[in-house]
Amino acid sequence: MKYVKLFFLVLLVKNAVCQDNGPILQYSYIAQTENPIGGSPLINSYTLFAFDNQKVYRVKVVNEAIQLVKLPYDKLPPNFDTSYFDQLKKDAKENQLKRIDIEKKLFATIDLTSGVEISHQYDYSDNSYYDVIDTLKGFNWVLIDSFKLISTYRSQLAMGSLHNKVYLCWFTPEISINAGPDKLCGLPGLILEATTNDSKEKYTLNNLFIPAQHKFDPSAYTFSMKQISYADNYANFEKGLKMIQLQQRMDKN
Repeated sequence: MKYVKLFFLVLLVKNAVCQDNGPILQYSYIAQTENPIGGSPLINSYTLFAFDNQKVYRVKVVNEAIQLVKLPYDKLPPNFDTSYFDQLKKDAKENQLKRIDIEKKLFATIDLTSGVEISHQYDYSDNSYYDVIDTLKGFNWVLIDSFKLISTYRSQLAMGSLHNKVYLCWFTPEISINAGPDKLCGLPGLILEATTNDSKEKYTLNNLFIPAQHKFDPSAYTFSMKQISYADNYANFEKGLKMIQLQQRMDKN
C-alpha cells in the first residue's frame, strides 16, 4: 500500500510539472517564534510555491481585516469637538492600509540548487525596499533513525544547524521536494514539522496541495536594486533591538 501511495504522489507531481510550468506544489506553515522584545510568542502564517526541485517562492499570508479603533465617543460631553479623535481613527486606518500594502509585496525565493535565498524586505526607517542575500549551504543535516506518521506521511527525523541555531525536523521522502518552512531546505523530502532545540521557533505544516491550488505568477514579485548580506542585516536588527530594549528600560524608570 505504501508503494502504491508513493507511485500516485510521484504521478501527481509529474503531471503538475507538465501543466504550463506553474508551481507543482503549494504548502503553508504556521510559525511560532519567540518575541525578541518579550511578551507572547509571535504567530505568523505564510505560503510557499515550489517549482520543480529548483526554486521555491515564500509569501506571507496577509491579514487584510482592518482593526477598528475604539474611541471614547460615548463618554464625551455634548457638543465636544471630536476632530482630534476623528483624526486618530483616520490615521490608524491609513497606517493599517499601508502595512497591508507593504506586506503584500514581501516575499523570498530559495534556489534549491545553489542554496541561495533572496528575501525582499521593507525598511520603515527610510520607507524603502531592500533584498537580503543568504547562503543556506551550511545545514550539515544528520539523518536520525527515528520515524513517525504525520497525517498519512511516514516521516523521518533530521538535525541540522544554520546561523547558530540547531533545528530538529521531520521530513517525508514521499514528497520529493527538498524544501520546508522559512530557510530550511536540503533534506531528501518536504519538511512537515520543525523546531529549534531551544523551542524558540516552531513550524507546523498547515496545508498541502499537489498540484498548487492557486495560480502564482513570479513576475508579480520584483526585487530591489538595494542588496545587503544576511550578516549585515542581522547586525542592523540587533542594533535596533538594543535601542528598543534600552527605551523599554527607560520607560520603566
